[in-house]
Amino acid sequence: MPSAVKGGGIGLAGAGLMVLIVGLQAALIGNLHAVLKVSGYAMLATGIASIVVGMKLARGREWALTPSLGLAAALLLGSGTYFVWSFMHGIVSLLALLAVGGAATAAILVTLAWGPFQRLRLLRQKLRLRGIELDFDH
Repeated sequence: MPSAVKGGGIGLAGAGLMVLIVGLQAALIGNLHAVLKVSGYAMLATGIASIVVGMKLARGREWALTPSLGLAAALLLGSGTYFVWSFMHGIVSLLALLAVGGAATAAILVTLAWGPFQRLRLLRQKLRLRGIELDFDH
């Protein structure tokens, strides 16, 4: 498994965990603003999905690359928007700032994993043509 693919998956899962924690924080203080409650639940869902897809990407699953790019962008957009909105309304959270940094790092790592993952895909196709089935698609 290429280390760039493994790093991209682990980075996505780590950023998903940070966004999940910030989403939990936002959902718990949601009685201040209704927007916090809704964004908190959205960040919870995105965080959970990112953890699952990130671990599958780290294991090299064929289907995991495209959703990981979308989830990395969603993490960055969601955590960045939440940080700006909460800061403008007087809610300062250093954990939210860390989540933005983690999401940006995950987006970079997942993007860097694209090339090595394509080479891994080609290698698996060549092995299938020779009759060797690695069964990594599930």
